[in-house]
Amino acid sequence: MAKEKTEEIVTETPPKHKKPTDSKVLLNAGSILLGGVLISMAILFSGNGFSFGSSDTENATGEVAGDCSGENRFGEGCYDQYAQDLELDLTKFQECVEGENYYDVIDSELAAGEKFGVQGTPSFYLGKGNGEEFDGFYVGGLRIQELETLIRKLEKEDVASVNKYWTDYLKNSVQEYAPQVREYYASAEGGSLTGDALESAVEGYINEQTTSVNTDYVVRKLNAGDGLTQGDGEIVMMEFSDYECPYCQTFANDVLIEAKEKFVDTGKARYIYRDFPLENIHPSARSAANAARCAGDQGKYFDYHDKLFEIN
Repeated sequence: MAKEKTEEIVTETPPKHKKPTDSKVLLNAGSILLGGVLISMAILFSGNGFSFGSSDTENATGEVAGDCSGENRFGEGCYDQYAQDLELDLTKFQECVEGENYYDVIDSELAAGEKFGVQGTPSFYLGKGNGEEFDGFYVGGLRIQELETLIRKLEKEDVASVNKYWTDYLKNSVQEYAPQVREYYASAEGGSLTGDALESAVEGYINEQTTSVNTDYVVRKLNAGDGLTQGDGEIVMMEFSDYECPYCQTFANDVLIEAKEKFVDTGKARYIYRDFPLENIHPSARSAANAARCAGDQGKYFDYHDKLFEIN
């Protein structure tokens, strides 16, 4: 099973929240964007995730009643409703869901994610190559404009060259953000540091984030594992995600849907979805992943994926 994970919130300035107990300023380098947002801070959740309750019920005929949108989308009967919407064989679908047929596969995906160093969701990778194995690197969270830039470069260049472009940009961005980091440490939230203590904290932070880019964003051998693949292009977009994660839902609706239209549907890239349910904060994430795979038995995996993320 996965160790306890945290999710990150992207902000344009250090948030006015209590600092983590280790007194570090945490940077999600993947959210350093070519367009200008240069830093994000992590808010560490301690089991207070998002509870998705529901009052949905099934009537005697098996039809699903109630609202299955928003925070209710994992409620009782909603998995069946999505199956009916997609015209699946409901009996086969229910047998698969109730039998937890894919729980072992999901465990395997969690182990694979930990091997790749996944710390939270969504974790996005880019690569290039045909077949189950390919060369790629972690890019973090990014906007569609940045993704387009990287994919356009991958169309013309090898993975190592594009990785160098991305990591050089990230390291330069970390340096450019030093004034905002200094402002944070000088504030009450950052410890009201002054003089040498302030400069030391800023330098330590910059060095820490530069080291992170050098170690976490490297080219490595990746593979599709037990992920679900859409498209067959040479360029690979691979994501470890969680159906109950609000940031994954935002990414799916704001970035992924457009990326698929521009690159997967046109045959330039393929997309691999890999399950990484953060069960300690998202109690419905595993069952949702299992339900989607059960829909996949009937050829409707990504249709069901879109239902769970409420993609229209």
